[in-house]
Amino acid sequence: MPELICKILHIGKTTYYKYLKEGYPIITFLLSLQKSELEELLRSGRVRKFDNIDNTIAISIISFLQKLDVLYQEGGNPDLFYRFIVYYIQYNGSFNDWDDLYPWQGLDEIEEFQEVFYQYLIDSDTSMKQLRHTSLFINQLSRADLLFLNMNILDGFELMFNFKHPDIDNYFFSMHTRSDLLIEMKHGLEEALREVVSANRDDSIKQIVEELIEKTRETRILAAKISPE
Repeated sequence: MPELICKILHIGKTTYYKYLKEGYPIITFLLSLQKSELEELLRSGRVRKFDNIDNTIAISIISFLQKLDVLYQEGGNPDLFYRFIVYYIQYNGSFNDWDDLYPWQGLDEIEEFQEVFYQYLIDSDTSMKQLRHTSLFINQLSRADLLFLNMNILDGFELMFNFKHPDIDNYFFSMHTRSDLLIEMKHGLEEALREVVSANRDDSIKQIVEELIEKTRETRILAAKISPE
């Protein structure tokens, strides 16, 4: 992946890792693509699935919300998911040790993500009823949903909460889904984040997520330096 991105941007690996460390949006975007899509971009200068990118983003948001709505039905506990996101942000496997920079990347494979999620629920002493209900949500998630979640974490959920598209409005109206689902998600996620990050009252979710990632990354780097070889 780094090799392909270097070729696309015409940069060397040193510059790539510098951009990665400094959180350049173009690097974040390219890392969200699959290898075949990077090869397509390198070969043709375009990625066909982004020819109509606004519709693609809307579809991704709607797909995620359709599955999230399961947690708001009777017996569900969406707060478990929001607390898991905070855990996932800090999870060892979410950081890559490229050149000991430990950038946040998230997990690539949905099966591994689901295993980590299930283990988190077990370790959290989740009731059997909530475990069964949350399993319905976990098992519906696809790799595309995972990559979309990773992209939102790297973006501080700006895309999820601020993207406007008529298809999203139509989804809420035609499916009779609670129109405040995004608001509830934003509120629940913010509460879960503030449980572990001492943020200022006016800090946005994006600022809190960035602070959590940076503090966790610094901890990883320090642990690597002091651990015996």
